[in-house]
Amino acid sequence: GTPKKMRGVQARIAVGAFQAALGEARRGRALRRAGGVSGPSSVQDLCAGRGSCRLTTVLRTRCLPVRAMQRESHSGAQECAPRYFRGKDGEEVAALEAVALSKEVLESDILLVGETHDNSAAHRIELDLLEMLSSSTHLKARKIVLSLEFFDTDVQLIMDEYLNGIISEEQFKTLARAPSNYVAAYRPLVEFAKERGLRVIAANAPRRYVSLARKVGREQLSAAVLPEAVKLLPPLPYSAASERYARKFEAIMRALRGGDDGAEYSVPAGMLDAQSLWDAGMAHSITREFAACAADTSTQRPLIVHISGTFHVEHELGIHEHLQLYRPDLKRVSVIIDPGAEPLSLPTSSDVPLGTFVVKTSGASS
Repeated sequence: GTPKKMRGVQARIAVGAFQAALGEARRGRALRRAGGVSGPSSVQDLCAGRGSCRLTTVLRTRCLPVRAMQRESHSGAQECAPRYFRGKDGEEVAALEAVALSKEVLESDILLVGETHDNSAAHRIELDLLEMLSSSTHLKARKIVLSLEFFDTDVQLIMDEYLNGIISEEQFKTLARAPSNYVAAYRPLVEFAKERGLRVIAANAPRRYVSLARKVGREQLSAAVLPEAVKLLPPLPYSAASERYARKFEAIMRALRGGDDGAEYSVPAGMLDAQSLWDAGMAHSITREFAACAADTSTQRPLIVHISGTFHVEHELGIHEHLQLYRPDLKRVSVIIDPGAEPLSLPTSSDVPLGTFVVKTSGASS
């Protein structure tokens, strides 16, 4: 698009105007072919500044026969069966059960799952994973908690009321500002949690404060909000984006601008502050749940399964970094669900893997 149009897209990234950016998000998929940068592949990814910056290297992928659980995408195209890998060395794992029952997952406190928001295969994998963890005899002494990026902290009471049968589903979807793809993508997770009596955390920082952070900056946010708003946010001022995270974010923004103009583009500090507030907010919501469980001696040790866009959890950046600041004692593991057709990128000796586990899917859209 034109520079003027791309500047409009960048502004929408900070404020999360999902539907208005739909056309740009779809065109962003073409960025996967440019310069080793994977562009945002859904409108939610674009508006949240998500995508992935990675080199493509040596591990080839192939389309395996779909098993008895074969499904078709909404376009009618047959999907490939997901393949599972360890992110560090590319070793293939037999099935999702091997991931769910791995030593890394069973011994962890937090399981961070990264998805592309329009990848229907990812949504099925997430539900299967939650079901496996909830049913595992290895975790019968643990409290499984679901945490979701797609609901903001200011609707936690509404989430609780719905899970406890106090309000109807229609009321819940309206009052909790459920995302446009909620029914197809996330309703199965919430309904499973409701059926099993699992707690669900509305984890994200409210968008109005993310927009405000972009305007005034993270250092001035505490002075710009009312005292009652502080309890909906991470401790202020939250930590600035790390150098690695900033470089990754800037690479995506330059790719969105495109051409020579993009090579010289410098991301405004407020935009990066807004992006970081999402990461800090979700990390703090997770650690706050651990604090609540610790205060109640009758509560089992939790295993929190947090689902968000991949940009927030890839390469141990984003949420990982803020969790390390808030609760370095908690063990973290990550599962990155990648719909891209490019080969799995293996880290060099000095790199951080994409995730503890990486799932390659066919990328069918919801």
